[in-house]
Amino acid sequence: MVVLSRFADIMLHLNPRVIIEKTEAPHDRIRGSITLESSIVGSYREFEDIIIAYTSYHMQQTLGNFPPNDYALDKARKFLDASIGFDNSVFMGMSGSEGGMYNVINQICDGFKQEARQAYFSYIVDTFIDPLSFTETVELMREFKARLGAYSPQSFGYVSPEQMASNYKAILYNYIESLTRYRNQWAY
Repeated sequence: MVVLSRFADIMLHLNPRVIIEKTEAPHDRIRGSITLESSIVGSYREFEDIIIAYTSYHMQQTLGNFPPNDYALDKARKFLDASIGFDNSVFMGMSGSEGGMYNVINQICDGFKQEARQAYFSYIVDTFIDPLSFTETVELMREFKARLGAYSPQSFGYVSPEQMASNYKAILYNYIESLTRYRNQWAY
């Protein structure tokens, strides 16, 4: 029986392929099941109705129930504010610029994917590492440094695992995000 290090154990679950399959692919399938009649809406009310309907449908497909309209609108607004800006998305939907409503709906889907990635990441890290155990977080950062030392800037060598332990979740999340972005380097 092979005993994996804590870092290796976590990375089995945080491999970019696993993350994509668990957090992105389901949302992409939901987005792909929706078609729009037009990339342009004629009024703000129509814009709001479409984003509420899409967000409600997306949540029903992932969670099994439809949220109230006010909740769906609030969620869509937060996703759009975080990406292209809500006011800009209304303009895009009404003018058809930059992909119009197709882009608006895609941005909402991307918000769901980001939310799912963050939730999955937090769940896995908290499952394998006790966030209140300084010893566990330091050991994780020690393994992380040992694994990435050859690929890191020279200054990385001057930061101790103890210093990294207080920010271990952000360090791991940024590492995972960079691996996902550069999919041709997954062998690291």
